[in-house]
Amino acid sequence: MDKNREELLFGFLVNGLAPLIAILVSFGVGGIIISFLGADPVAFFVKMVDLTFGSWRGVSQTLYRATPYFFTAMALSFAFKAGLFNIGAEGQMFIGGLALAWVGFTFPGLPAPILFPLCLLAGFLGGAFWGAIPGYLKVKRGAHEVITTIMMNFIAIALVQYLVQNHFTNPDWGIPHTPVVGKGAWAPSLSTFLPFFPSGARVNVIFLLAVFMAILTVVLLSRTKLGYEIRATGLSPDAAEYAGIDIANRTVMTMAISGGFAGLATANFILGPGSHYFLKSEYGNIGFSGIAVGLLGRNNPLGVILAAALFGFLEHGGLGVQLFFPDVPRQIVEIMQAVVLIILVVVLELVRRYVSRLRKRGST
Repeated sequence: MDKNREELLFGFLVNGLAPLIAILVSFGVGGIIISFLGADPVAFFVKMVDLTFGSWRGVSQTLYRATPYFFTAMALSFAFKAGLFNIGAEGQMFIGGLALAWVGFTFPGLPAPILFPLCLLAGFLGGAFWGAIPGYLKVKRGAHEVITTIMMNFIAIALVQYLVQNHFTNPDWGIPHTPVVGKGAWAPSLSTFLPFFPSGARVNVIFLLAVFMAILTVVLLSRTKLGYEIRATGLSPDAAEYAGIDIANRTVMTMAISGGFAGLATANFILGPGSHYFLKSEYGNIGFSGIAVGLLGRNNPLGVILAAALFGFLEHGGLGVQLFFPDVPRQIVEIMQAVVLIILVVVLELVRRYVSRLRKRGST
């Protein structure tokens, strides 16, 4: 097999067939469990599809729930381009979310054209700061980023909880949360611009920001010097350093940008239609679920959007279908999400072995 055909086959297996197999197996496992629970799996999934895609309101809810998954998945995917593993999106998301909310409720009188982007910038910088720390520790102290990002998740969660409960919340509110952000920071619903969405649809301009950032990332990685240096660092750090690329600088910068993505994950909840304040309990595990979304999207920004939409579909459809299938617990969605990740890892390993055997045959 010549090299071009081999690369095409490998790309198809890894980026096309492997995610598809993982999704199909996930639905198959979910169907088996639903059958054991005494429900009809076909009727269950048909109802999920109807609730999600049967109306524009369902579509809007799916996109709303998919948006934060995109940002946490991009935290993993962007770092991976430089050969780094950022497992700290959960903590970076909390730090960025609190920074975003702080700007929103500290300067509520600012006009929307200033306050809204300022909140987004604060969220990005908060996550970037928390992401840059593991990058710095890696280049200066040799600490592996997987360990440091995981440990910093716990620090971030505890720090945010302390700050909210002891400095920003009102004891009379019952549930600890920050004050409401100023109206100038509220993200307009897409129904304002797209009339086919029902009035008050929860999907908002943060979703458009996600699409824009996906396109911007593709351009950055494929069309700029910085993107070339990031990719070169990921492919071969030694060769990149020999070519004059500052590996330490690019490592810290990549982890910072990666953390910045995660820092925007809560903007959908805080600035979009809803409570308009930072409430820690609403965002749990979105950072960790982003790992599965990033892997399913094959660390491609546009693929990540599709993978996030799948998780949004599972989450929204799984919650809505509870009214019609009360005997099926909502945790079935979490099981299916976990199966997607497990099967994807297994299939990718099988693909790697299969291609390795083909290469050995071609060399003999």
